[in-house]
Amino acid sequence: MDIIRIDTTNSSVLEHVDVDVFDHEVVPRFLVPYLERNGNGMFVALEAGTVIGQIRGIVHMQPDCASQLFVENLGITPARKRMGIATMLMEALIKWGQTQGCEEFWLATEVDNDEAVAFYDTLGLLKTDIVMFANFVDD
Repeated sequence: MDIIRIDTTNSSVLEHVDVDVFDHEVVPRFLVPYLERNGNGMFVALEAGTVIGQIRGIVHMQPDCASQLFVENLGITPARKRMGIATMLMEALIKWGQTQGCEEFWLATEVDNDEAVAFYDTLGLLKTDIVMFANFVDD
């Protein structure tokens, strides 16, 4: 298994993605601008030509403090969970974030996502309460 950063030169690996790695199917018209935007990072776990895990992050630049890395999504195919893949992906993304000037990172998950909460707890991350506001567009 290899952990690789996805960019416009190797994005064709996303044509072979195992089940439940992404929340939705990868859409080329969304993928290309995502990969071209400076400050977006995507890493995948690749095994025998198939993507079995992915993580994405965004460098959040601020005028009053150092940049932060927002971990926006992490997914592992169910058959390969609890094998250290998520940890390797987190490490790769965080290391990349540091090269982008990020001095800290943060992420959020739903309070009822027991699996994600348990995983992030194993990393020893500080857990805080937040209130999230959103405006979702109807399809």
